[in-house]
Order: sequence, then structure tokens, then C-alpha cells
Amino acid sequence: MKIFNFAIAQINSHLGNFIFNANKIIFFIKKAQQNNTNLIVFPEMSLIGYPPEDLIFKNHFIKQTKKHLKTIIKNCHNIIVVIGTITKKSNIFYNSAIIIENCKIKKYYHKQILPNKDVFDEKRYFKKGKKLGIIKTYIGNLGISICEDIWVQKSPIDKQTHQDNINILINISASPYHSKKIKKRYQIIKKKAKKTNKTIFYCNLIGGQDELLFDGQSLVVNKKGVIIKKAQKFKEDIIFVQTKNNNCNLNKKINNNIEDIYNALVLGTRDYIVKNNFKSVLIGLSGGIDSALTATIATDAIGSQNVFTINMPSIFTNQDSLLDSQLLAKNLSLNYTIIKIDNLFQMFLHILNLNTHKQPENNILGTTHQNLQARIRGCILMTLSNQFNMLILNTSNKSELAIGYSTLYGDTIGGFSVLKDIYKTIVYKLCNNKNSKKDFNLIPKNIITKEPSGELYNNQKDINYFLHYNYLDKILTLLIEEELSIKKIINKGFNKKNVKNILYLIYKSEYKRKQIPIGLKITTKAFGKGWKIPITKY
Repeated sequence: MKIFNFAIAQINSHLGNFIFNANKIIFFIKKAQQNNTNLIVFPEMSLIGYPPEDLIFKNHFIKQTKKHLKTIIKNCHNIIVVIGTITKKSNIFYNSAIIIENCKIKKYYHKQILPNKDVFDEKRYFKKGKKLGIIKTYIGNLGISICEDIWVQKSPIDKQTHQDNINILINISASPYHSKKIKKRYQIIKKKAKKTNKTIFYCNLIGGQDELLFDGQSLVVNKKGVIIKKAQKFKEDIIFVQTKNNNCNLNKKINNNIEDIYNALVLGTRDYIVKNNFKSVLIGLSGGIDSALTATIATDAIGSQNVFTINMPSIFTNQDSLLDSQLLAKNLSLNYTIIKIDNLFQMFLHILNLNTHKQPENNILGTTHQNLQARIRGCILMTLSNQFNMLILNTSNKSELAIGYSTLYGDTIGGFSVLKDIYKTIVYKLCNNKNSKKDFNLIPKNIITKEPSGELYNNQKDINYFLHYNYLDKILTLLIEEELSIKKIINKGFNKKNVKNILYLIYKSEYKRKQIPIGLKITTKAFGKGWKIPITKY
């Protein structure tokens, strides 16, 4: 039996940066050619980036696509290349795979199953293809499909195997990451491989695009459903495989979900910063756990020399919080500054005639005075961001944003929200996991163990406002990700009044969430592209 060499290249495409993407594709083609590879596969939309959304309606966008595709074709000597891009015919757009053999286009395949749910809106842009992706080549008959084509029960892949003598099935994807996706994706591919009795080459995009993340982890799964090759997670990679027997079994490799989430946050944060041409970021470092995790992720993403932090204490700031933020900055080698806001706070109170000679009841300041402190801090951050062209990283977590425990134009400001889709309980797990990899507490232990507080008045504690995060996050997950009814959640043992109140707060707080920065999608349902709840309702 003649042995053929195959390659899967998972690349980090930059949306609309055709020169960058084309050069990267050509680089990997040449690398494959040097390894005597017969066929190399690239991800869905790898030439242009994904998702292009309304950019595809711009004439220059389609012209650039065609121009740089021609450049790639010229470099495909003695190799078969499968590449994802957009094609246009009679003012109709297709999500396409182009099969190039020895510097000539051999065939087009147009995606047939167009997802139109959650973050996907493909039916707005593309028309589905009708012809099966069966390509006859000198290395055998290939069955080509694109992303969602493999996910449905009665799929084009099943039809391919009934139509012709297919040697290998190839699926090119831009499959966005969420914390349950990797396991689910493998189960789908394994099931298809066993059902069709074919080896499947699965090539997935990697990188961050606005709020979406692509984790890569391209796979080769044999007809028994066994992974015989696996690319890295959250990194560009190329894997090589031969048609001869390969008994390597990678199925039993254990995934660390918390580790995956952390790496996803680092990749998404880095790509948003780099792809939008920022050189540095600015973070309000309070001494709390959310800003500590955000600073740690930013450091791993772009290096401590590019991370600038400011602690803005008031008279209500606990001295321990100040010391904790200083220690964290030292551990991470961050640029760190202290700007006290007491005088500014008093000036605002005087100018707006908000001073009162009465001692606040129970030593608790009113909402106006609390929010004013947050907005002063936000104003300082925004001013420095303007002056030094730094991207502000918002530090709010999903638990707070879900129930509206945040101050508009205060702690909601920023250009990018790292923890927007991370519940508070997961914040703690991410911090503990990060510390477990060091021989000391990189994130100071006191930041993790102390009671969370906004520190906007003396002895303030989050627990005084709502349920404990362990309980709150369970209800939020059931309401948001699992979309269960109040009745079903109550049947799981949760208090009826608590569940109804939390749902009320979720809907009531929509006007705030519409005004906060975009953030990375990590769960199955994030407050972003896939969350379509109107502000004015009921």
C-alpha cells in the first residue's frame, strides 16, 4: 500500500488582514512541502478570519479575498491544499472550502448546514450549498465538509459515505470555544468516525476575535473513534500523519477544565489587545480578587512591562487591601501607582452640595456617595487611558453583571472585559489553580481568603447585599446557561423567593449590561452576541 503524508495546520487568522493571513498560509504550505506532505488542511474562513459579519458586503473585502487566494494558489506546487474562505456568485455568498491541487483550483465545496443560533448568524450572510463535497484526487477520494456539517445527525458527511468510495473525511471548522465544547466536540467526531467507518481529519481555527475564542485542538480520529493525532489547545500548530497504521491512543489524556479556561482568557485577551494595535493596558488594582486575576491574565498575555496598574484608595479602603495590591504588583513585576481619591471625593460633595452633617445610619453611605467613588476612579482610568493610549481592562465578573451589582460609568468602564463571562466562584478556582503552579502564592493568599467587598463604606461586605456566591452562581447557571424555568429550579431544592428575585435582577439589570465593554465568551451562554434580551420589556 502506498503511504501518503497529511498535515493539519490550525492557524490564528486576523479578520480582514489578508496579507497577514495569506503569508501565514503560504508559510505552513511550504513547511508541509518540506516534509513531503501530499495534502494540507486549513480551518474554515482561514483566509479572511471568522466571523466576517457585514464586512462581506463591502466590495473591497471580496476583491481582496480573490486577490490573495490567487497568491496562495501560486504556491501550491505538488501538494493538495484545502482552505476555507468566502466565495461569491451572482451576488450570493457561500461559506466555502476550496480544494487546490498543484496550483489549480480543483473544486469548491459550499457549507450546507448554516447555524443560526446563539453567536451564529450565518443564514443572514450565506446560502447553503447543495452538492456533496466529494473530491477525487491522486491520493484517493476525499469527503469535504465545513464545521456544522458534522454536528447534525443527518449530515452531508453521512451522505458522502453512501455516495462514493471515500478514503478520508475532512472537516474544516471555526468552532468557538466554551468550557464544555472540547469534550462535546470530540464525542461528535468520534461518533461520526465510527458511524461512517472512516478516518476524520478535523481542522479548527484558533485565536480570539472580539468576544469569540477558538481553541484549535485539531484532531485526527480513526474509524474506531480513537484520537491518533491532536494539535495543541489555544496555540497555532501543525500536525503530520501518515495513512499507515497509527496505534497512538490519545483518548485518555485528561483535560483540566480550569486550566483550559485560564488559557482561553489569556489567548482572548492577548488577541484583542494585539489585533486592535494596543501596546499596553491599564487596570484599577483594588486589592480584590477580580482585579488580581485580571492583572495576572494580562501579565501572561502581553508581559508585565506592558501592564500598568493604579490603586485608588479612599478613606474606606482597608489597609490590608492596599498591602495586598502592592504585593501582587511586586509578585507580577507590574507598573504600580497609588492615586488617593479622598480630596476629589470631598470636592465633588462640596460642588454638588451633597455634604451632610448627619452621620450616615449604621455608618453606611448612601448609594449616591458609594457610586460617586466608583465614578471618580473610572474618570481617572479613562483620562489616563486617553493620555497614554492604554486599553483599560474591565474587572467585573459575570455574577455581579448578572444581578446589576455594578456602577455605570464607574466599575463598568473599560475597553475590554476579561472576566465578563466568569462567575465569582470560578474566579476563585482560577486564582487557586494559578497559585498551585508556583512554589509560593503568586496571588496573595489574603486576596483569595478575605470576604469580597466594594469598600465604599466602612465594613461593607458583598454578602450584605445578596446571597453567598456559591449559592448565587448555581442559580445563575441554571437560569442563564441551562435556561430552566423557575419551577424546575425550585424542584432542585432552591428557595422560590430567591430564584424569583435573582431572575428579576437579571432582567432589571439589562440596561447596564448593554453599556459595558465586550468580553470573552467562556460559558455556553454569555452576555454578548448570543444574549438577545431587550431592555424595555414586560
